[in-house]
This record gives sequence, structure tokens and C-alpha cells, in this order.
Amino acid sequence: MMKTSRVSTLFLLVGLLYAGHLQGEVVLVVNDDLGISKVSRQNVENLYLGRTRFLKGKRVKLTNNLSVLEGFLKNILSRSPRSYQSIWRMQVFTGKAREPRRLKNSKELFQWMSHDEEVIGYAERSEVPEGYVILEVEP
Repeated sequence: MMKTSRVSTLFLLVGLLYAGHLQGEVVLVVNDDLGISKVSRQNVENLYLGRTRFLKGKRVKLTNNLSVLEGFLKNILSRSPRSYQSIWRMQVFTGKAREPRRLKNSKELFQWMSHDEEVIGYAERSEVPEGYVILEVEP
């Protein structure tokens, strides 16, 4: 009985690790109406760490796409989920910023973006529909 449980756990862990490697490239996305196509890595960090609410002089609304959050944190912000969560707890506690809106997946992200041009989010490149701009993140 115990051996079966260990084998099942091992297969689950291997499956989760494999699924993480299958995740596509995570990109930042804005509505075409926002008129932005490039952003510096520092601007992205300032936005997603609660230091500012503006991108190139325009107020934006942040989202966290939970289906690709880990890829975003690792590849774009170079942060661990624990570090990111800790930063946002402090920002919210001190009243300096509101935590980004949590969305389950890219479908929810693009539904919200279709009604609000101030939204910035991230998704897998393959999931970005026409009419949205994939931001080029400059060093």
C-alpha cells in the first residue's frame, strides 16, 4: 500500500515538472488602443512590484494570470512566487498599492481587456489574439 502511494506521488511530481516545461513563452500584453509597444524591464518591475501605476505616462490596471504566473515571475520578474507574494502583502498592508486583479486564465484576461483599454497582463504567446499588442521588453 505504501509503495503504491510513493509511486503515485513520484508520477504526480514528474508530471507537474514536465507540464511546467511545456508552458510556452510568457509575454506582456496590452490593448492595441493603449498605444504602447515597448517597455523597459525596469518599468515592468516597477509596475508589478507596486512601485508605480503608470506605464509611459498612462495609468494601467495590473492583472495576474494565475495559469502562467510562475512563468511570468521566473522569466520576466526574476522572482520566486514567495518573494512576489511577500512584496504584495507589504504593499497592500501599508496602503501603497492594490494587488493586481487575479484571473484564472488567459481567456478571462482577454475578456477583461476587451472592455478596458487600461489593462496590462501576461499570457502565453500562442494564446494572444489579434487586436492586442505583445510588449517588447527592453533590458
